[in-house]
Amino acid sequence: MSDDELKRAEILFEQKRYEQALEAYQSYLVEHPEDSHSLCMAARCFLHMEFYGRASEYASAAISVSPDYSYAHYVQAYIYFARNLDEEAFQSLDRALELEPTNPDYHVLRAKLYAHQSDWLAVKDSMEAILEHHPHHPEAQTTLAGALVRLRRNDEAEAYLKSVLENDSENEGALVELGNLHLFQSQWQEALDIFQSALAVNPENEGARTGLMTALRAKNPIYGLVLRYLLWLSRFSKKNQNAIVYGSSMLAKLLNLLKQQYPKLAPVIGFILVLWRIFSYLTWTIKAGTTLLLRCNEYGRSLVNEEEVMESNIVGVLWFAALGCWLYHSLVDPFTLFCKIGIPIFLSLPLIVGGCFHTVSYGWPKIVARIILVVMTVSSVVGLFLFVWGFPLGLTLLKFYFQAFPIVLLILSLLDSVEPEKE
Repeated sequence: MSDDELKRAEILFEQKRYEQALEAYQSYLVEHPEDSHSLCMAARCFLHMEFYGRASEYASAAISVSPDYSYAHYVQAYIYFARNLDEEAFQSLDRALELEPTNPDYHVLRAKLYAHQSDWLAVKDSMEAILEHHPHHPEAQTTLAGALVRLRRNDEAEAYLKSVLENDSENEGALVELGNLHLFQSQWQEALDIFQSALAVNPENEGARTGLMTALRAKNPIYGLVLRYLLWLSRFSKKNQNAIVYGSSMLAKLLNLLKQQYPKLAPVIGFILVLWRIFSYLTWTIKAGTTLLLRCNEYGRSLVNEEEVMESNIVGVLWFAALGCWLYHSLVDPFTLFCKIGIPIFLSLPLIVGGCFHTVSYGWPKIVARIILVVMTVSSVVGLFLFVWGFPLGLTLLKFYFQAFPIVLLILSLLDSVEPEKE
């Protein structure tokens, strides 16, 4: 009976019915508690169900039972990778490779760890080495193609992806990476078609959904311009991305000083600074703006997720409030304090909203970002009303908001690059 339970567990796992598969594996392990492979499969079930701590426990049990079972070390490494514990993942993977040095799946995971750190040259080198021994390994080819795209070797990347798709036209990973290749080449319609094909294979593929949303947004020429910049930025490590962003901010401050010191250059520098500020504003807010546009048709509404709906709702309300204040200020009463102060508040708050929703969607960075959003929203909006009604606390809250604003943006930028451990 226990062998039948094991077969049932394997079938359920193949069908991606992980909760039922886990129950079957656990039932089998009652009679065979030292079956290391079943322990590993139970760990994989927990991993797919996003119970990372429990997954690690089962993988550790498998290693305890069979210290020389390379697959157990590989599963543990994959769990560490999913939990953003890169150092531990490398250690477990090194042990797996010691035991089975030519296993291509193990090398692919090592490449994914390098990719997680945006070390694209290391990804390329490791995949090229393993493809010498396994030239037709689809995941290795796809992973190598992803690195080549970031290294601007698009023709080579496309050749690898087409090779994979010739043997398996429904390979999700290759389809998504091919869509990304078209995005990096600013071929929005081609990317759109590819991502639609990937979603036809698996409607729950998040990479395909995200890519399709990006391709749809990119049809807006303004978003297309911003996307080119963001894709260029993504070729760098997160550390270098932050350096570029902070460097551009410092350059803007330097230009502002030059504008003050050299009046003759002021018109040209002022024009450059206006363009830079508009572009910077769009990098934080245009995703929400284009989401609002996508939600105007049934197809777009079917693609957006709950987080994107929430972000676009908040930003839309703030922009509408800013527009209302501007119209009233321009057409009715140019001396209304509420509108004069409300316009900069309602235009600046979307930057905080965008930064808040761009952080990772789990763990303490999400909590911190949401707290920041609540504090800044309350201090600005409540401060605005209290100030207009003549309460001294209103002025205090408004001063806090405007003085804290640049610091908050810096904190949100830092949070965007933080990936905490998943429990």
